[in-house]
Amino acid sequence: MNSITTKTPMDRPFGNRRMILYAGALLVACGGSTPTGLGSIAGMFVLRSLNESPLPYAEGCCSYLSGSLVFTGNGYTISLSARNRVNGLEFTAVERGTYALNGSSITFTRIDFDVSPLLLDVGTVAQNGMEIRLRFGDEGPGSPLQFRSVFVRSP
Repeated sequence: MNSITTKTPMDRPFGNRRMILYAGALLVACGGSTPTGLGSIAGMFVLRSLNESPLPYAEGCCSYLSGSLVFTGNGYTISLSARNRVNGLEFTAVERGTYALNGSSITFTRIDFDVSPLLLDVGTVAQNGMEIRLRFGDEGPGSPLQFRSVFVRSP
């Protein structure tokens, strides 16, 4: 009578150890808190465009003139300068808070603001850390009317 025996990883020497090493290598390769080669997003990024248009960008009540996004440690400050198209008054909205970087995604937690909150959605680190793509404004994350912005690393 022929009997078929199947060896399990437990029956093979080093079977489980090899699986654990493979799983560990996979976690190291796919996990982590920053994109491969990025290291840190600390520094200043300057607003280059809103809704795929260069600045100044006019929509609704305002002409949007400039903006910046600064990352320090685990904190951020974002500012957006604009001019009211009706009365000509200029103002700068500023928001400060903390951020968490997970792969190429950045989540923001607002702590305080001046003038008006900017209602940031999840951002994306692009171009090997040279760009931040971010939606903000309107009624907050998920709103179809949020600005689509691109910030580029300042030299």
